[in-house]
Amino acid sequence: MVYMDLVGFEGNEFYFFRPDQGWGTQNFGELQFHFMETVPLGVRNSKGMITMNPPLDYVLKDDDDVIVLAEDDSTINYSTHQVIEPKTRSYSTDRADIPVEKHMIVGWNNKAPIVLREYASYMIEGSSVNLVVENLDTEIKKEFEAISSKNTQRFLSLREAERKLKKSIQKPSCDCFKSEIFSRNIPVTQEKK
Repeated sequence: MVYMDLVGFEGNEFYFFRPDQGWGTQNFGELQFHFMETVPLGVRNSKGMITMNPPLDYVLKDDDDVIVLAEDDSTINYSTHQVIEPKTRSYSTDRADIPVEKHMIVGWNNKAPIVLREYASYMIEGSSVNLVVENLDTEIKKEFEAISSKNTQRFLSLREAERKLKKSIQKPSCDCFKSEIFSRNIPVTQEKK
């Protein structure tokens, strides 16, 4: 779509443009404020060398052609004075308030440690991730503790689901968690060589 707009006969096209009166002391960075519906993209010098997006402080020579993007050559209206007044605006120092989050992960597989690390890396202090597993073995506990020890500003909890809770935990009935992830134990298989 963009390609057809640029090289087709409909929409905008590329043109070389040079004003009859020359450029004066115009630099490329200021040039954009001297056109209303035309976008300067580059420069072709008198030797035919083309430079796309030259430095903003490049002073145009009177025999330079500017490469512009315009709807038609009849719509290229260059003005010797600025037709648009540039305004410098400061960046906002306002930041969005990031809420404390509470997540629950049910189950363990080879992706669970990655998910835990990702959650812990972006959540703000005071947030929590609750991990509930069916069978809490030493390997899971060791990996969980390694992640938890590196993220002390976030609360990471690990519990083994009690037998009577296993069925009810499949469908949590509260809205107390921002997200719930249900992870099945996916066996890791070795590829045959």
